[in-house]
Amino acid sequence: MTLTSNENMKDIDQADIVFGEGVVVIKRRGVSQPSIAVVLGAESDLAKRISRVWLDRMVHTIRDNTLGGWQVSGAISTILTKDITSP
Repeated sequence: MTLTSNENMKDIDQADIVFGEGVVVIKRRGVSQPSIAVVLGAESDLAKRISRVWLDRMVHTIRDNTLGGWQVSGAISTILTKDITSP
C-alpha cells in the first residue's frame, strides 16, 4: 500500500527515543507502555555520530514520518535515519 498524500502522514514528532546498550526504547506521548526493540546494526560517520539504526521489529506505523527526531522507514522492521550533515 502506497500513501500518495502527505496529509495522511504524521510530521509531528510525538515520541522520545532512548538508546541503551543494544536496545532502543520508544516512548510515545499519550501511550503508557513503551516500545522496545533490539538494535541489529548501526551506521556512523568518521566522528562516530550514528546516522542509521536497524531494529529487529516494526516500531512505527505506516503514517509515521519521524519518531524522536529520526526519520523512520521499513516494511518488515524499522530503520531509523538521521541527517548528521548539519552541526
